Amino acid sequence: QSDGTTIGTHDDISLLDTPKAQEVIAYTLGTFAGVLTNEELMALDNNLKAFIIGESIQQTSVNRRISKFRTHDVYHFGWNIAKRLKIPNTMMAEFLKSQFPWQLADVEISTIAKKLSSDEGAFTLPKVEPRLPLPPYPLAKKLGIC
Repeated sequence: QSDGTTIGTHDDISLLDTPKAQEVIAYTLGTFAGVLTNEELMALDNNLKAFIIGESIQQTSVNRRISKFRTHDVYHFGWNIAKRLKIPNTMMAEFLKSQFPWQLADVEISTIAKKLSSDEGAFTLPKVEPRLPLPPYPLAKKLGIC
């Protein structure tokens, strides 16, 4: 059904209950804890869950500069979750651009899609190979925020 009446059905819940989705959500919340405000973190959590189950996202999570948080950190965050959820790079790029518009203001979707796995340039957040566990990364500590 594409009339929107399936929201909240068992199918949506089961997508979020998969081990990979749980891992990605825990990684996201744990990685950005202390970096984002509680409001931003809740927005990112809600938007990520909507994204996973294929709902449209109306809201931006983070539209401000975060000290020392770089474009490549956003790319690697996207790569880490896209690979686990088997989401195409272009879809992930669109999600990232919607969630981190300040960081990605000057970057086209196609460029983001190409650079998700790039190791060129400076970054703090590492890429984690898809076959490895994805524990939350101590980003706030590494950025010197906390």
